[in-house]
Amino acid sequence: EGPVTASAAESFLITMKESGDVIVVGTPSAGDTGGNPRLFKTTYGMYYCIPIGHPFKYSPKGFPLEGKGIKPHYLVPMKVNDFLLGKDTQLSYAEELIRK
Repeated sequence: EGPVTASAAESFLITMKESGDVIVVGTPSAGDTGGNPRLFKTTYGMYYCIPIGHPFKYSPKGFPLEGKGIKPHYLVPMKVNDFLLGKDTQLSYAEELIRK
């Protein structure tokens, strides 16, 4: 999870978090679920799938679907040096939670 988590990934994230069956580790998401994609066809026969707005303003449990990032249960930032060294601090943290 993190600031690059948006659109359908963020919709999935809020669904999983609100289910109560998962623990979210990482940083807050982007705050943009996108939603309600529509398929358009140009006069040249090209197709585009464009989100035109979400049919709902809130998740089933009342979380706003636009403008507010989804906070993880455990805030674990990814540090640049760790990333450059190939270390995934968020995955390591989650694995440690599982071991406990």
